[in-house]
Amino acid sequence: MDHQAKEKGKNNEASSSTEDNSTDGHPAEAIVLDERAIKIQQLDAALEKAKIGIGKIDLLQIDNPLKFGVYNDRLQKSTEVNKMLDSFKTNGIQAFVPGNTLAIIVEPARISPNQQLGGDWHDLTTIAEVKFQDNEPLILASGQHRYAALQRMENTHFDEQLQIKKQLKQLQDKGELNDEEREVHEELQKLEADVQRRLRGLGFWGVTLYDKILVLHGTYMVKTEIGFKFRKKYLFLGWYIS
Repeated sequence: MDHQAKEKGKNNEASSSTEDNSTDGHPAEAIVLDERAIKIQQLDAALEKAKIGIGKIDLLQIDNPLKFGVYNDRLQKSTEVNKMLDSFKTNGIQAFVPGNTLAIIVEPARISPNQQLGGDWHDLTTIAEVKFQDNEPLILASGQHRYAALQRMENTHFDEQLQIKKQLKQLQDKGELNDEEREVHEELQKLEADVQRRLRGLGFWGVTLYDKILVLHGTYMVKTEIGFKFRKKYLFLGWYIS
């Protein structure tokens, strides 16, 4: 009987310990996650209110310097740039795929007036190029690896174009060409046209514009309540990406 009483006492202690780590039958950890999910929903709502519109910019030609690292302090790594470049070559650049567009945090007054900042990512004819009233830096919430990969791809195309031009000039300097040389000349001209096609519009990328003031004001309380480490992992609608 004494042995049974001791076992019963142990079972009661275990049951009590389990109850201490739950509320109304729900584990405390799950409750914390639920609270975080609520905060994330609040952050989503705050950012949606801060959204100005969508459009596109030419990352490689725009006069405004592009500034990274304000909202995403991830350091640029060559290995990540190489992965991004391989992805471009294998899967295409996908600059206008929803979820892959870049977020620009900007004061609305800097955006040129009378622009159509709407459209449908699935119909690129509805996406207009965004114009700004100054040449001051633009703050991008993420995208430093994509930008670096685009720059590297552009330089590769420029190098290829330069080599083709040199070969064309060598043939042109010869004057009269034989049949074989004319065929080479025609093939080089086709290659040059193909490189020019690949360079044309290479830098255009879809962007979502957010009101800087509303982002800072509308997300401040939410992000402090979530906590810095969790916020950094989540970091504004997935802005913590390359």
